[in-house]
Amino acid sequence: MMIRLALLSLVAAQPAFALSCLAPSAARSAAEAVSAEEVFHVAVGTFAYDEVELPAGGASIEPTETSIPAVFEGRALTQAGFTGEISGQVILQVECIGPSCGSVPADTETLAFFRESAGEMVLDVNACPNWVYPEPTEAQLETVRACVLDGDCAEG
Repeated sequence: MMIRLALLSLVAAQPAFALSCLAPSAARSAAEAVSAEEVFHVAVGTFAYDEVELPAGGASIEPTETSIPAVFEGRALTQAGFTGEISGQVILQVECIGPSCGSVPADTETLAFFRESAGEMVLDVNACPNWVYPEPTEAQLETVRACVLDGDCAEG
C-alpha cells in the first residue's frame, strides 16, 4: 500500500515553478549600466501605454519577450542631475519566465534605465526587475546620480 501511494504521488505531481530573484537595487542597476557595453540612458518620469498589451505569462520556463510601444515623459539624468526634459516614444521589452512577467506601472513616477538599441530607447522590463523602479525615493535617485556622474557606485 505504501509503495502504491508513493507511485501515485509521483504520477500526480505537477511541475513546480519558482522564480528566484535578487532584491532590486538601484545602486546595482546603476553600476551595471555604467559598466555595460551598451549605451544606457537614465530617466525618471511616467509611461503611457495600453496595459492590456502586457503579457499574462504561461507555463514555459523558457523566457519569452513582448515588445510594447509606450510614451515616456520625464527628466533625463544630466550633469546637473535629473534635469533634462525628455518626452517621446520608447519600447517596453517585457520578459516572462513561466508565470512571472515584468511590469511597469502606467502613470506612476518611475526610475528607468533605458538601453539604446538601433536608435530606439528600450526599457528591458524583466521578470526579475532590475531596470525599473516605481516611485523612487530621493535616496535612490541620489545613489544613481552619484554612480553615473561621479563614479561612486558602492551599494549603501
